[in-house]
Formats: sequence, C-alpha cells, structure tokens
Amino acid sequence: MIDEHRPVRPAVLQADPRPSTTGSSRLAGDGKGLRFGVLALAALLSLAVAILGTIAVRSGLDAAGREIAARRAAEASTAAIEAARRRDALATMARQDAARARAADAAASGSTDPADWITVDDYPAAALRANVQGIVTISWVVGASGRVTDCVVTTSSGSADLDRAACGAITLRARYPRAAEGEKPRIYSRRVVWKIPD
Repeated sequence: MIDEHRPVRPAVLQADPRPSTTGSSRLAGDGKGLRFGVLALAALLSLAVAILGTIAVRSGLDAAGREIAARRAAEASTAAIEAARRRDALATMARQDAARARAADAAASGSTDPADWITVDDYPAAALRANVQGIVTISWVVGASGRVTDCVVTTSSGSADLDRAACGAITLRARYPRAAEGEKPRIYSRRVVWKIPD
C-alpha cells in the first residue's frame, strides 16, 4: 500500500569516498600521463632514428673512404708500373745506342771477331730481372755482301729471351768481307755464354 500523505524526499547522489575497486589506470584522469607516455615514446623513436642514421652515414663514409683509398692505391700501382716500363724502355734504348756505337766502331776497325759483337749490354732486361743465365749455340749465314742473312739457334739456352738476343746481336753487328759473285754462302757457328754481370 502506498501512503500518499507522506512527503517524498528527493534522493541526492553523493560520491563514494572509498577508493574505487574497478581497476583504475595510471593514464586515466586528466590525460597528462597519456600525453607524457606518447611524448616519451616519440622521443625514444626520434633518438633511435638519429642513432641509426648516424651509423648509416658513418658506414657510408667509411665505405666511400675505403673505395677512394683502393682507387688511389690502384692508380699509384699503375703509375709505378708505367714508370718501370718507361725506365726499361729508356735503358733498352741506351743499350741499343751503345751497341750501335760499338758496332760502328767494330765495322770501322774491320773486326770479324764475334766476341766483339755480343757484349754485356745485350743482356735482355727481362732475363736480368729474372736472374736467368744460360749458354746458347747459334749458327748464322753470311751473304755475298758480308752481312748476316739468317741466324738460327742450334742449342737453346732454355730462355727464349737469351736465344733471341744472341741471334739479334750477331745479325746486327756481324761484318765480313764481301764475297765474289756466285760464291756459296758462308756459315758460322758459335756458343754464347750469358752470365749475369757482377
């Protein structure tokens, strides 16, 4: 039954002074904690990106430095090889000039001694660098003009450079008296000892 004569009291809702048991969040409330967390995370990500960028730049610079150093080393090596080739070419030209001068002297003096035609200056530069020595036996044919028309190696020294140098020197410098027309070609043979000079 309802008593209609009693005054109705309005119910006033008040906050519960007891702590909440529904599991509060540290980021709840006014949102300051959430903002702080987001800002801290952004700062950490920025720092990580900066560190990784620095590492990438440094490794790129290191790689570029290594490439530049390798290129410079290759250029220096090429320059050294070219300089060595030029020195060898100049030394060869000087030896050839000296040999021509000796040949002219021998021709002027009328020397027919093969010992005057092959000298230490005829030693091949490649054989000198490789410390190659040997004995080669050559035969050559002298034509009617008194000049060598052919030279062959009959016993090799074991070095093609030494063999070629022996025939080359004889062909360049050998001078014999002219022969009468119709006379058979003259054939000579000699051992050439290539020994590295002291």
